[in-house]
Amino acid sequence: MCPAMSLGLLIVQVQLAKLLHSFTWKLPKGENPQDMDMGEVFGITTRKAIPLHAIAIARLPQNLYLAPQFT
Repeated sequence: MCPAMSLGLLIVQVQLAKLLHSFTWKLPKGENPQDMDMGEVFGITTRKAIPLHAIAIARLPQNLYLAPQFT
């Protein structure tokens, strides 16, 4: 087993939480949540059979997402 597996899982969970907290997520026009295919393809990693297309809308003002500029 990988010695850094627990650290890797923690990093993935924190990054996913940041994405969910920072943005409002919508499906493109014409797509319904009931019609989404949640099938998976198995291999070395598991991925969605049909890629998910989502629209992220920032919850906070844009200037809060910019990296600081140091001079």
